[in-house]
Amino acid sequence: SRTVYRPSSSASRIPHRVAEVFSNENASKKELTAFFNEALVSFDQISVQAGRPHDLGFALAFFAGVCIGVSTENEVEESAILAAATQMDRILAEQPDIASASNASKKDFAEVLACMAIFALAGHSQAEEEGNSEAADTFRQFGREAMMEIIGVDTHQLQMDDQGIHILQ
Repeated sequence: SRTVYRPSSSASRIPHRVAEVFSNENASKKELTAFFNEALVSFDQISVQAGRPHDLGFALAFFAGVCIGVSTENEVEESAILAAATQMDRILAEQPDIASASNASKKDFAEVLACMAIFALAGHSQAEEEGNSEAADTFRQFGREAMMEIIGVDTHQLQMDDQGIHILQ
């Protein structure tokens, strides 16, 4: 069973909150908030195209796929993200705190995951396009650290394919 949440009619507070984590300077906070608002619109489109809108399992799988892809420089296919989303559905279903979490909590968590993933993906892509290897390294490291922080596993110990996520031995 899927862990879904209802979308809210009011503007999300997550873009501003995530921006505050990245910067304490007002101008850059404003820019980051705008970026994260756009990131959520992009993620909504991606999740709708994948047939998994407003879905925490998909948000976790997307986050993992981006972090693994960016930090190991191995592009993760959409089919792998969808397979991982099915794995995440099973894992989330076994977590009593997730099942009892409020709609807002599930939505906020999914939005944080989406913001972090799109930040890593957009930053890494832009750095690569500009030939800025130092910035690309920074975003690779960000993807790796974000995965450690949220999922607790190093991206270099993981692989994603059509069967989902696997821990490398």
